[in-house]
Amino acid sequence: MVVVYDHQIFCWQEYGGISRYFFELAKRVGQSRHFSASIVAPLHVNSYIDQKGVKVHGIRIPKLKNSGRILDFVDSLICPTIVRKMKPDLLHETYYSKKGFSPKGCPTVLTVFDMTHEKYPGEFLSRDNTSELKKAAVNRADHIICISENTRRDMIEILNVPSEKTSVVHLGYSLVDDSAHNDIAISQPYLLYVGPRGAYKNFGKLLEAFASSPHLRHNFRLVAFGGGKFSAQELEKIDYLKVEGSVIHESGNDAKLAAFYRNATAFVYPSLYEGFGIPLLEAMSLDCPVICSKASSFPEIAGSAACYFDPSDTGSIMEAIEKVISLEDRRSVLIQEGRARCRQFSWDRTAIETMEIYKKAIQ
Repeated sequence: MVVVYDHQIFCWQEYGGISRYFFELAKRVGQSRHFSASIVAPLHVNSYIDQKGVKVHGIRIPKLKNSGRILDFVDSLICPTIVRKMKPDLLHETYYSKKGFSPKGCPTVLTVFDMTHEKYPGEFLSRDNTSELKKAAVNRADHIICISENTRRDMIEILNVPSEKTSVVHLGYSLVDDSAHNDIAISQPYLLYVGPRGAYKNFGKLLEAFASSPHLRHNFRLVAFGGGKFSAQELEKIDYLKVEGSVIHESGNDAKLAAFYRNATAFVYPSLYEGFGIPLLEAMSLDCPVICSKASSFPEIAGSAACYFDPSDTGSIMEAIEKVISLEDRRSVLIQEGRARCRQFSWDRTAIETMEIYKKAIQ
């Protein structure tokens, strides 16, 4: 079976979770006996597909400000011609667009990662048309893969999609511990938060929970890794809560992130909504106890390998954190259960389950 992945996400992401997913998927599908896989991205900025292991029709160019829109426009003109000449059995769209790029009669598969734009529209600029494009892509697709059952339920409810048109395939994770990068220049124990900090990410509630506990404020640091430097509003809140010396921002590559997971007392994920939550698996794989929201897809992904809290309740967040950090036995249990839980998720499994969907889509 000839499978083609279109250009879309690779025009926008140099690095990122969605492009990582398609890279890992295309690599494994292409290595399977009964499949060939190609990515058609004539001009792209993605670092993953610039590596060996995947067949790419295109070249990587430096990422510049606003280059994504230009590259997407150019590739959308070129891509259909290249794809048509390849005579694919199936095309897997890598993001949401008004019109597809598959030849007539070629089935289309789409992956929906979350329904954040639909559930939290106030988080996005008025000119952001992701919801409109997603709806068009969903209606056009022959089959839709959702990365969690929670995302699938939301999509069916919000977009009125027939359930028989959908499947759930969980993601894997790629972060690998590198003992050569273990230089954490933080002398005190710390709690770790990873990723963007937009409103639905609920970082503000975590700050309040941290500040409301004298034990946490005096004995721990709170490290926010990635997501850009603290905004003026965040700095103002940190100052207001009188934790300016205890809340730290860090950034860096995957090796540095792995080291922060490995050395953290616990990983805290207070988000109100996620399509999946790869950081949960990253933390578990590096023996970092997980404390997270009992909401969205988190219970589906973490199972019994996390200590849960009500993300709307500052006291609940604080109590869950204090419970884990004060009981060594509890931390040990979470670490052991986390090791077992993360073994249930892998990119190999993602690829195998996805290839079964491909087979059914062309029947």
